[in-house]
Amino acid sequence: MKYKKSYKIEGKVIAKKDIINMIENVLDKYPKEKDISIDIEAKFKDGSIISDNSCGIFDHTYFEKLQLNEVSIHIRQNYSNEIHVFIYNDSIYSSATIESDNNKLYNSICFCIDENINLMKKQNNLYLLSCKSWGYFVISFSILLLELLIIFATEYIFKVKIPSVLIYLMLILMPNVVATYIERYIEKHYPINQFFFGENSVNKPSTEKSFIFKIASFILINIVIPLLITYLTK
Repeated sequence: MKYKKSYKIEGKVIAKKDIINMIENVLDKYPKEKDISIDIEAKFKDGSIISDNSCGIFDHTYFEKLQLNEVSIHIRQNYSNEIHVFIYNDSIYSSATIESDNNKLYNSICFCIDENINLMKKQNNLYLLSCKSWGYFVISFSILLLELLIIFATEYIFKVKIPSVLIYLMLILMPNVVATYIERYIEKHYPINQFFFGENSVNKPSTEKSFIFKIASFILINIVIPLLITYLTK
């Protein structure tokens, strides 16, 4: 009988030690007397590819100097007992797939993979809005609330009358424009999974402060400044 299971890996900050621990823990589950092959391949955004049959590959200087795009791991005892792990640094979901005809080995490896995935650090859910079906609506609704707050503060606190046309544009057009911009920005700069190969590596998580600053700048330029200009030119 053949057993098969796939895991979806998402919303994780995947450190070098997480990948190495997963590989070593899986290898420990296989019988020591059996021949086991392991193939690890790393693809970088500049087109460079390196491969090896040991975890020593992760000490290569490329992981510090080049932007990592994908890591694939293939562990095989024979064609009936295989493990495939694909970890991507973009909008594609990463995955781990286990195939085995040995029920005991299969259950052991499933538990191992599941445990290792759960131990990986979670990244901020804010970064996952671009890949969720409801993400766009959450962003759009948040922008709409912010605009209502700005309109209320402008008209009732600062006593500045905003033209009806501008209010219409703000409430109808701006939420969609800003939401689209934010969604695309998150998708580009904050992938479903992020790598962490050390503070000195280019492969480390993006910071929340950078994200918040850029979004705040966009709102300032496209919402707040036009309101000020309208007020000053009255």
